[in-house]
Amino acid sequence: MSYAIREGSLAPLTNAERRPNEVWQADVFESPLPVPTEDGVVWPLMAMVVEPKSRYLLAALLAEPGETPAQALGDGIVEAMARNGVIPGEIGTTAALAAELTALSQAAGVGIVAVRSMPELKDTRRIMTAHFKKGRPNH
Repeated sequence: MSYAIREGSLAPLTNAERRPNEVWQADVFESPLPVPTEDGVVWPLMAMVVEPKSRYLLAALLAEPGETPAQALGDGIVEAMARNGVIPGEIGTTAALAAELTALSQAAGVGIVAVRSMPELKDTRRIMTAHFKKGRPNH
């Protein structure tokens, strides 16, 4: 199912800086953190957007229950662009997700393209997952 742009979600991008030479990586996966619900514990989808040169985590967003991978990732990409005030030239993701994010690509003016591998994103995900599995001390 294709990504549906949420009403008003692109408004924060009006004054975003366009960086045509900047490339990001984005993917969606099962969250390493369980979330309690009325029906028990679930592991929701999590969208992750990374700047691969620095491995800087631009956004990590938990999806709403029942959201499709495309919806979760599209929301994560919009969040990353809005939070950082930047529209990159290109965002790499899986072929299946790139095909479902065409409307977002056109509306935001960013190339969302299929890439074969995302080693930097996978490395960032591995580090984040290891951190969460260790647990965090109480503050």
